[in-house]
Amino acid sequence: MCMSLNAPLQEQTRLEIKELCRQMIEGEIGYIEGTRLILSRATDAGLKDHDSYLMDFIGIASETDIVPTSQVLKMWSAEAVAKKSPYWAELETWAKEFGEDACRKLHSRW
Repeated sequence: MCMSLNAPLQEQTRLEIKELCRQMIEGEIGYIEGTRLILSRATDAGLKDHDSYLMDFIGIASETDIVPTSQVLKMWSAEAVAKKSPYWAELETWAKEFGEDACRKLHSRW
């Protein structure tokens, strides 16, 4: 078994990803936001881009990259947000339907 050079970071990051999955499954955070957070931590968790556990998350990120992050959204006008929110809600619903199984599998991985 190959040990990571930074095993404590890898283990901590895996626990963070597991917690993100739990939060997504329980509806505490959305699947678009959760996906972005998972993918931003994947390398530190020792996951490779081609890891089968990540493929659905990569698909979600690709299909929802039009949805602004919460930081970017702060710069939008209320009118623009109101206009786009229904479409973003549709994407969030799709992301949940598409990603829930992947989220459960990743949660149970560690």
